[in-house]
Amino acid sequence: MIITSFRAKLVLITLIAVLPAIGIILHAGLEAREHALVDAQQRAFEFTRGLAGEQIGITQGVKDLLSVLSQTPIVQDLDTERCTELFQSIAADNPLYANIALLAVDGRLLASAKGFSGKLSAADRDYFKEALATRRFTIGSQIMGRVIKKSVLPCAMPVFGSTGNPMAVVYVALDPAHYVKRFGSSLFPADSQMYIADRDGTIIFNRPVKGADYSLGSLLRPEIAGFV
Repeated sequence: MIITSFRAKLVLITLIAVLPAIGIILHAGLEAREHALVDAQQRAFEFTRGLAGEQIGITQGVKDLLSVLSQTPIVQDLDTERCTELFQSIAADNPLYANIALLAVDGRLLASAKGFSGKLSAADRDYFKEALATRRFTIGSQIMGRVIKKSVLPCAMPVFGSTGNPMAVVYVALDPAHYVKRFGSSLFPADSQMYIADRDGTIIFNRPVKGADYSLGSLLRPEIAGFV
């Protein structure tokens, strides 16, 4: 094609002149985006690693607490009044603990840091049955607390009597809400999404953002749960 118009020639010359600059701008933009993605991935990795370390510390702390409680004389004696006072004192100093309780070997709730009324039982709870079956510390899946009426992560340990058999179970309910403060202090953008799932892949915490992929209580997609 032969370009005869002077205006067309001028436009063509102008385009030829600015194309290298456009290429440089596009390259710089893509490079900046790539750097931003790498930086975000690195921050996410560091944050996740820190959170995992923190969770290991929390779990060990709960395990140590339950071990001590299981050997405390008032727990061994099933002294519900004094146990209640002790549990309330511990829970007051640890906001992460949504509740601390003592359960009879048949599942009946004997003492609780949080007040309750009527007859409540944990006999049907998996964490309770697992603690008795394995005779050791256990962490259950997310449940809705029957005393505090909120989503919690249950931890339990059997209390052994003089015969060497379980005579009760001590229990701590962890409050996933403490992650809100932890995640809010991070350096991620305001529209970032974060999910924490229990061992069954059930979401126990999500950063509440518009258009979130998962809601509390929902399950991770199989391909993601398998990767985790």
